[in-house]
Amino acid sequence: MKRVLLLSAICLLLVAIGGSPLQMPRGLSVPSVAADQTDDIKIHTHLVTLSVAVLDRGGQSISGLTREDFEVYEDKVRQEIEFFSERDDPASIGIVFDLSSSMHPKLEQAREAVELFLEMSHPDDEFFLLTFNDKIDRVTDFVSADLLARRLSTLTTDGGTALYDAIYAGVEKLKEGRHKKHVLLVLSDGADNRSRYTFRQVRQLIREGDPILYAIGNPTPSGNCGRVCHQQAMLLLDELVTPTGGRTYFPRSQQDLEDAASEIAVTIRRLYSLGYAPGNRATDGKWRNIQVRLNQTAGAPSKVSLRTRAGYYARR
Repeated sequence: MKRVLLLSAICLLLVAIGGSPLQMPRGLSVPSVAADQTDDIKIHTHLVTLSVAVLDRGGQSISGLTREDFEVYEDKVRQEIEFFSERDDPASIGIVFDLSSSMHPKLEQAREAVELFLEMSHPDDEFFLLTFNDKIDRVTDFVSADLLARRLSTLTTDGGTALYDAIYAGVEKLKEGRHKKHVLLVLSDGADNRSRYTFRQVRQLIREGDPILYAIGNPTPSGNCGRVCHQQAMLLLDELVTPTGGRTYFPRSQQDLEDAASEIAVTIRRLYSLGYAPGNRATDGKWRNIQVRLNQTAGAPSKVSLRTRAGYYARR
């Protein structure tokens, strides 16, 4: 038996040195190993990690909660929370900026809102800027807030709106981020009319990863898109954003726009991090629904809203 354990340990060491052959989904931890009573080496299930925003009725983030205040359910089955943190950790953030012709009257206000967002973000956040109109115009490398703010001054508007292509490219770019929290902030005023990617393709890409999306849209029609067209476009944008744990804002004034930018920045910095090992260990590629609640019996506040991602795929 000792010889078997020794050989197993050597094998594990060689795998650790040479790199694990297992391809694990983003946001899941390296599996732990342990010997059971039959001396077989067992691979334990992965850790699913969540970023959770807890907001009061006014949309303000609530801090000071503990692990005991939360309950996590996967497919309606309660899970044991094995990891918990409320630290103000930095994030990798992408800013997707609509530069289509219809954005021209609102360009300066949108630019000021992004500058405010940058000022209120974590000092160690990293950012990239993706601008688009008929096509993706440019994507910067990850830079500091100061460097990104300088590049905002050169923006001009022209052309149509390839919104879905831009979001798709932004989600892909976020995979290069070095921080655990991945956030995409989208600023757009209208309906997509130029993209190669479809709504379903973009939604699928988002569901396969763990980005948190926030969007700032336009409450009124612009360009050649009428009222019905615009409402449908904003509903679709919200369908992309909400399942990630983010929120879509439709500001009607410059003050509303600035309030949205500052609220997003503060919320990102006050996200709770939760992790659990799923009771369902099947890696069958199926979708797992996630729900997070506050435990009222533990004295957690009532009349609050929680936002986190809707679920994940149990990758093979």
